Amino acid sequence: MSRASHSLTITTPIPPTLPPARVISALHNHTAILSLQALTTDYKDIPLSQLAAAEITQADAYFQPVYSIDPTTSSNNLKQYLATEAIPIIPGAGDWAKISLSFLVWFQDTQSGVRTRADAPAGVVVRAEYTVQTRQSQDQDLGVGLGSSGASSNNNANNNDSETTGDHYANASSDSSEWVLVENVSVECNWFLMPFVKRQMERAHRDICRRVIETLH
Repeated sequence: MSRASHSLTITTPIPPTLPPARVISALHNHTAILSLQALTTDYKDIPLSQLAAAEITQADAYFQPVYSIDPTTSSNNLKQYLATEAIPIIPGAGDWAKISLSFLVWFQDTQSGVRTRADAPAGVVVRAEYTVQTRQSQDQDLGVGLGSSGASSNNNANNNDSETTGDHYANASSDSSEWVLVENVSVECNWFLMPFVKRQMERAHRDICRRVIETLH
């Protein structure tokens, strides 16, 4: 059967008193996302070898490549977790109407945040990138905005992090109000499942950025 995709962008202002580098540090901790996701009930770290990380990143251009040829010169910044979610089958019916699903999730730190991919049951693939950026640069991105959503057939994120250095975030003025935390999330699955998957994805991701900011501010 054919597959369908759906994308969603969430933009959350970063308070002027909160340094952008601190938000990036929280994203690199990974628990800020794993523990604040609305449907997640449990997660645990699953060791990932250099070779396995290389195979995953080579198979999915969404990630920056991890090379397995020489581990001494190649940093493996791809982390693997087993996440468990409680999925409501009948909205508002309580815990008895939920099913528990466990699946692998990968996190890869970037200079401006983190990229994630979850391979859920039934062939559902969710990719989410969290980035700290200026309001101006976020407004210049095509097709993104505060709470925007839409169909998408492009599974590859922009892998160029070279234009913004760590010093750019560390030296950002703490009294500037121009910084935002942006989540670009997309889901791909069988077209028949999309209405249900889309609803659950948006429920799970709508408040993650806001909650990350609230835990730091």
